[in-house]
Amino acid sequence: MLFAVALTAPSGASAQLNSFSLPEIPVLTIQRERLYSETQFGQSLSREIAERGRRLAAENRRIEQELAVEEGELTDIRETMTPEEFRDLADAFDVKVTGARNEQDQKIQTLTQLSEQAERRFLFTIAPYMQRLMIEKGASVILDRRAVFVSADASDVTLQAIARIDEGLGEGIPLEELLAPVEDSTPEAEPLPEPMPEPLPEPMPEPLPVPDPSQEQVPADN
Repeated sequence: MLFAVALTAPSGASAQLNSFSLPEIPVLTIQRERLYSETQFGQSLSREIAERGRRLAAENRRIEQELAVEEGELTDIRETMTPEEFRDLADAFDVKVTGARNEQDQKIQTLTQLSEQAERRFLFTIAPYMQRLMIEKGASVILDRRAVFVSADASDVTLQAIARIDEGLGEGIPLEELLAPVEDSTPEAEPLPEPMPEPLPEPMPEPLPVPDPSQEQVPADN
């Protein structure tokens, strides 16, 4: 649904305003999250990321169990040590626990960033299919439906886009390949030739000495 705002114009310009009309260019909408969750390509990426999450969760549980065992052993030998000796071991254990927790938290954060990066690369990869769909529909733009205040269902091309992406890409590109750095194929510019040295100016000739009249010899009278 489109909304028009009428402006009050002077009577002299009313004829011009009545004859003015906006070009009828279709605007399409799409549910972006469904492109990722319902295409074969997006689902393949989600499975790979979920598998990494499961491996990380299993690693967290293993580390927690190892630390729990070590803490129990530390408690068992407490009675056999002086307070100072036990305090040193307890402090070292606390440092180890804190380090392990920080390391695993960093891995979780990295996985979250990887998931976000994968979705961005996914959208970049499917962009040509969206562009062709837009051109075929004679539209000028495809908007994310979440950013549209209200629209007609007829403008939504999500299902058509999913079908196009599945047909063209299938399960798409593996996660590692998708996230690999893109090499710059721009040819290197040839080095500029070194500037020719400017010729040195020729030395100016030294001025001839000016004779001193006072030192001229007067010829003797014969």
